[in-house]
Amino acid sequence: TDGLINNYIYKLAQDRNGFIWIGTYDGLDRFDGYVFHHYRHDGSDPYSINTTNVKNLFCDSKGTLWIAEKKPIFYEEITNRFIELPNSLYSDAEINSNELDIARIEEDTNGHLWYTYGHYAFPNIYIQDPKSFYIKQLHISGTQSHLDYWCIGNDNTYWFLLAEKAGNYLCRMDIGAYMSERKAQYKKIRLDKTDQRPGRYNYISILDDGNIYIASTGTYIEMYDCKKAEIRELSALNAILRSLDIKKIRKIILDSHRNYWICTEKQGLLYYNVSDNTHHLYTRELCNIEINDIIEDKYGCLWIGTTNGLDMINLNQKDFMFLTPGISAPGEFVPYYNAMFEDRKGNLMISNSIGLFIYNKNTHGWKMYKSDLKKVPHIYYNDLNGICEYVGDYYLMGAVGLNKYDFEKGIMQYGHPDREDPHSFVGWQTWCVCSASISGEFWIGNADGLCRIINPTDDSRTAVRGAPSRMPELFEQYRHDDNDSSSVLSSHIWCVYEDRYGQVWIGTRNGLSRYNRKTNNFTNYTHKAREANTISHYKVSCMYEDTRHRFWVGTEGGLNLMNRDSGTFRKYFIKDGLPSDLIWAIVEDGQGLLWLSTENGICRFDPDKNIFTKFDAADGLPTNTRGYRGSFCKTRDGLIYFGTSSGLLYFNPDSIHDNVIKPDVYITGIRLYNQPVSIGQEVNGDVVLNKNMIHTREIELSHRNKAITIDFVALHYVDPSKNKYAYMLKGFDEKWIHVTAD
Repeated sequence: TDGLINNYIYKLAQDRNGFIWIGTYDGLDRFDGYVFHHYRHDGSDPYSINTTNVKNLFCDSKGTLWIAEKKPIFYEEITNRFIELPNSLYSDAEINSNELDIARIEEDTNGHLWYTYGHYAFPNIYIQDPKSFYIKQLHISGTQSHLDYWCIGNDNTYWFLLAEKAGNYLCRMDIGAYMSERKAQYKKIRLDKTDQRPGRYNYISILDDGNIYIASTGTYIEMYDCKKAEIRELSALNAILRSLDIKKIRKIILDSHRNYWICTEKQGLLYYNVSDNTHHLYTRELCNIEINDIIEDKYGCLWIGTTNGLDMINLNQKDFMFLTPGISAPGEFVPYYNAMFEDRKGNLMISNSIGLFIYNKNTHGWKMYKSDLKKVPHIYYNDLNGICEYVGDYYLMGAVGLNKYDFEKGIMQYGHPDREDPHSFVGWQTWCVCSASISGEFWIGNADGLCRIINPTDDSRTAVRGAPSRMPELFEQYRHDDNDSSSVLSSHIWCVYEDRYGQVWIGTRNGLSRYNRKTNNFTNYTHKAREANTISHYKVSCMYEDTRHRFWVGTEGGLNLMNRDSGTFRKYFIKDGLPSDLIWAIVEDGQGLLWLSTENGICRFDPDKNIFTKFDAADGLPTNTRGYRGSFCKTRDGLIYFGTSSGLLYFNPDSIHDNVIKPDVYITGIRLYNQPVSIGQEVNGDVVLNKNMIHTREIELSHRNKAITIDFVALHYVDPSKNKYAYMLKGFDEKWIHVTAD
């Protein structure tokens, strides 16, 4: 089935194959990333699981899964059966009639399993031999009511908490000495001497760093350093626990990145990063804030079992981050950004409908400029489209007309259209500005045409601080002329780009144009549906020349690689791996890979291998990361910024690594005529399976069973939909057949 057998989860485990097992209030589940396989008690089947509430799961060093109920039950994988240990294996007859459940199960370094029952009336430890499964009792004198809290150390030691009138103690017993001498002698180590209330400690565990962790009801964690043989208080972590008023801890784990995850009783899941002393309390992100168990699987996924469902956190999520202006007033935050640019000082300039934000990446400080004539300095218009450096200390910005700013001097100048002046600015709605570093020219794309600044100047003699004035520059205007095929393709200009040869390219609403300086006209490239080598779409939204001098053109209908010598285009679409055919921005990282912002999120493209890699929620991104035309920036430190519908996304491309873990692939079942086949079942005279399909290396079928379906799975849980498969039936298929998880 598709869902959990029950939402109330007690315990989690991962077996040696990689399957996730979930113990619940109403049975046991095995999860393969796609389907939950249910196991319930069946009175007619003696090998069904003999319990309803699966409160304890444990996978031993041999890979055997144990279900600790009133008696130990193990899962025999090869036969797909659950087997309860018989009474004859117990040395203590009293335990056979016990109606209590096993509270805890662990394994020592010699393979012995250790059990305790969850009540003071049965305070003893029960030890199971790994070969004979024979179970004997260990009694530790003077500790009857205090064996709920214990663990097995990596050095084959048994640790438990002891509460006496004088205070609380961590006790250590050598398992090897006990096994040889049959004497349960232990050493007492005094815990927190500042609070001597007996019984205040209620958790003990050994973590992956080899140390013993003890927690108290007052949310106080101590660590016993096994190498230094000393108690240490985790002061920084304890301060966080107290600030959050955490009442009770149920479990602590140390993940593969050496960060702590702390399950609370009814207050959520606390993440603590040791290296930078940061934390996050997961509450609303989870199915429920009452957590019973947490484990990390071998693929780097964290599984959280709550009283209302199962959660998964990918510990290897990509380092995608969002930058939010820290000075906008409440209610003013707008997630989209029209333009962004790195200024001469390395600050990031970002524009949206609220105004212009300037972010100092060193101090993390913010400045904000709004269209407010009462304040100096201010900007003439919000909602800027395109920003670039200009001469002197000026910046050019597109908005209503063209704006020119010197922020240090507080000088603002504007360029507006004037029908009486042929050298005035071209139009009102500006979409882009371009500083052409090879030619030294400045080009502006507008909804009413293209223009070039004839005489760039930083002359400010006629300017007044805080008072907008007209730009003294002259402009050369270019518009589409239906009667002139050498005019620019359209007067609606969305992007302008200068390549390394000094050629200026213009992206328009009707195609791509190239400016010819010698003849002062244009060569045009337009989409022609019946010609395979033309540009993929009329509307050109962005352009980029990579470090190997390949010229890329993004359109609202695909990505194009242009051969500038022949004027032909190679096209890429969704069917080739793009998340969307609407391409809003293209930028290259330091490894020669292209990053694209599209209508349906971001992706990375390897031009040499022709491989697109899409990034989504499984990689730590929000569900919706739709991009915007021209809203991107690559800064000098290598960071890439994209404006998206969820905010300003940024990342270091060098830290975005592919998942190189190859998942284990298993054939999990066979179906004949679309009906599942169980072990020992006879179908049309054939007994197809004698053991679990995972352990079956070959099957033999007669001609009577010719409609065959084979079920298989790759155990990788981050995003199973991204798993790709290939299969071949030897002697029948001539080549591998590639399929997706769907």
